[in-house]
Amino acid sequence: MVKDTRSEGESDRRSEEETRKLPPGVKLLRTLEGHQGLVRCLSFDPSGRTLASGGDDEKVILWDVADGKRLRTLKGHEDSVSSVSISRWNRRLASGSLDNSVILWEAGSGKLLQTLEGHQGFVMSVSFDPSSLTLASGSEDGRVILWDVLNSTQRLTLEGHQGTVYSVSFDPLGRTLASGSFDYTVKLWDSASGNLLRTLEGHRGQVLNVSFDPLGRTLASGSFDYTVKLWDSAEEACCAPWKGTQTGLTVSGFLRMDGCSRPRAAMAPCGYGGAILGRQSPPSRSQRMPIVGFPPWRFIPLCRCWPRQVRH
Repeated sequence: MVKDTRSEGESDRRSEEETRKLPPGVKLLRTLEGHQGLVRCLSFDPSGRTLASGGDDEKVILWDVADGKRLRTLKGHEDSVSSVSISRWNRRLASGSLDNSVILWEAGSGKLLQTLEGHQGFVMSVSFDPSSLTLASGSEDGRVILWDVLNSTQRLTLEGHQGTVYSVSFDPLGRTLASGSFDYTVKLWDSASGNLLRTLEGHRGQVLNVSFDPLGRTLASGSFDYTVKLWDSAEEACCAPWKGTQTGLTVSGFLRMDGCSRPRAAMAPCGYGGAILGRQSPPSRSQRMPIVGFPPWRFIPLCRCWPRQVRH
């Protein structure tokens, strides 16, 4: 009993310390603990009631957002889970892993439906199209694979990148797929035919995340060059580069921020070492991964900068 009391006391003090570090107006809802390693990826279901998380413990955990309870733990991968995505319509969950595979799960029951194999390297990103009938996966092998979700078959293989494909994202209509790569480029693909539409060049570092705005007019890309670039998705030109004075952009889908160097508030749903909701623990230098995303009600990417100055 003494051991348990001490653990609860340490947990309370840790929560108090986290709360004191939050910017004014930001409230820590809860900290979800259950992973036994770094938490690499998160995805809300369309209703916002369920959160999926994946990490280095090779597990996917589904959480009830309202009360923070663990709904179920999905086991099937043999290495770190690097990406998770929950479909909009058919309640499917996809997880990509460093074991080179993608697994399709039934989100409601946690049943493993199919293991998709086809990549020759780590799977770094998975994303459902808006219809939930197609799944895209990007890999260390430099390829993007489009999967038929209903038949669990490989539909198209998109080749053209000269490095790891770290992020994939469909536009709101599902017609165009964007992929960001370690080759410093963003590529736009026709998701029906697999044809390469254009290559966007401008970053001076690996591109680690891409995201379309809700209308599909603007594409954002985040890179290790400490910039977020906004692209007119109908044109090849970059319409507005954003450069932060600090490193590490982390997605924030809840509160607006004025820019990378002076965030008004930040509550990013990500974490390290097991805590995954509302907790901000700066990663080590080797783990810093820029992420950008558009909220549904604003057409600007939200970003959080870790407090470390970079040399210019």
